[in-house]
Amino acid sequence: MSQSSSPPGKNGGDGYICNCGAMKMGGVGCHCGSYLLSKSKGNELNRPQREMVMYKISKIGRELPVFVQKMTKNDILSPNLYFCKAYVSRCLPRQQEGNQIIPLKVLLEGMQMDAKLVFTKYSHGTWPTIYRKDWKKLIEDAGMKAGDICLFQVVDR
Repeated sequence: MSQSSSPPGKNGGDGYICNCGAMKMGGVGCHCGSYLLSKSKGNELNRPQREMVMYKISKIGRELPVFVQKMTKNDILSPNLYFCKAYVSRCLPRQQEGNQIIPLKVLLEGMQMDAKLVFTKYSHGTWPTIYRKDWKKLIEDAGMKAGDICLFQVVDR
């Protein structure tokens, strides 16, 4: 995920790793497929945070991996939240042409909220994002701040 308002991936890869440390979820070396997190500096989860995430995943179920994002100041201030392409390609059905909207559940401490993941075609590629209206409302309603951990789960494949 980019820490700016431009889509991720310009410098090779989209900056995410599996819980197990594999560079590609479900790929060579992946032995868990439990969740993805950003490998950006400052986005690492410490041990208590990882344990909390794994506990929540055990309560949710593991049919589909959960996308985990530790919120940064840029994530909170950005008009959009860009999603990890590895998570999207492994877990979400996608039409090849045109825009598509996929419903998501956002799981935060003590609350659950609905959001929509929107695929939009740009001149340099297609990027999955939670867009301005939904993302800003989600931040406001949840009272999110930098350092908060957000889990995203697909509602329906």
